Amino acid sequence: MLEKQLTEKDVEAMKKNVSLLEDEIIHFKEYPTQNIFSVNFCFDEITKLAAPYNHFYLIIDLTEAGRPNVLTRKEIKKRFHLIKSSIKHTAFYTGKNILITAAIRFVMYQIGLESYSVHTSKKDAISQIYLKREKMKRNRL
Repeated sequence: MLEKQLTEKDVEAMKKNVSLLEDEIIHFKEYPTQNIFSVNFCFDEITKLAAPYNHFYLIIDLTEAGRPNVLTRKEIKKRFHLIKSSIKHTAFYTGKNILITAAIRFVMYQIGLESYSVHTSKKDAISQIYLKREKMKRNRL
């Protein structure tokens, strides 16, 4: 199946879903419906934003995300594998969706991403990232 031709406006709208909150902290809002193109686009944007840093922290908003199909899940796993050594911690937030929470734990286990957490709110996810970052700074001293 071919992807629709994207306009410049489409690309700009997609870019807004991936942003640098501050140094080393990237926020990504997943689309309600994902496909291989959207996964690669967003992981490419994450990679660009992370390029200046040796490592980074990732906050992922799954509050509106639906369940990706098998091929899209494989692509997500593949892309996470490529960047996992640079991720110091990933904090997901899902609202109150316990099915997505269970799926995250399963996928992160398969990927081997050891430092992650799952929260119901963006505020809690950001707080966890700050805690992890502070702990990393103290451990370096």
